[in-house]
Formats: sequence, structure tokens, C-alpha cells
Amino acid sequence: MASLASVSFQTASFLASPASASLRRSNSGSGALQVSSVGPRPCPSLRLRFVAMATPTDMNDKLSQSIKEAEEVCVADNGSGECAAAWDEVEEISAEIAHKRVKQSETKDPLEEFCKDAPEADECRVYED
Repeated sequence: MASLASVSFQTASFLASPASASLRRSNSGSGALQVSSVGPRPCPSLRLRFVAMATPTDMNDKLSQSIKEAEEVCVADNGSGECAAAWDEVEEISAEIAHKRVKQSETKDPLEEFCKDAPEADECRVYED
């Protein structure tokens, strides 16, 4: 099966030196990593989010989770860049679900699918008169 992976950067930042930053896992349980400045130069946080999906049920669960996260992020400020990024992620997941649904509706005959993988099989031979 194919899987989808995406990375979303919510706030880009520049760190002066690798020694001045610390990397910690967020408490949200989403696997997000945050980079924050420890040295004298303050930097905005960088939040990386890795998304990997394999099955439609996982995608539907991820969609509902992303919607909840977007609503939580947008409670304070609807016009923020972080809010827009959260809803962009929801839109991307929705589009992927829609594309998979269209692709499944265009599915061919199982024998045709089998013959693509094994054209030399007896079931796939075509005889002409």
C-alpha cells in the first residue's frame, strides 16, 4: 500500500548556533518536535509535524484529530499563521481522502489488475482465431 507523509512548518526560525538550541518533544502526544532558544538570542519556536498514513480508517481518524487541533489553535486568534497552517493540514488530508475515493471508484476488473502484475499467467493469455 502507498503511504502519505507530510511535514508542516508552522513557524520558521533561524538559530545562531546548534549549541544555543534545545530540542524537546511536545506534550500534545502528536509527535511534534519543538526547537527553542536557550542562549541570549531569543528565537521563535520551530514546530515540526510528521504525518504518515496508510489506511483510510487511519486517514479519517487523522482528519478528525487535525480538525480538533485546528479548532484548539484557532480559539485564541483566527487570523494567526499557526491557525492557517492547521487548517491547511486539514485541507490536505481531506483532499487525500477524496483522491483515494476517486481512485477506488475507477478500479478496474480484478483480472485486469492480476494480469498487470503477471502477464505470463495462463489466465492472461489472449488467443486470436
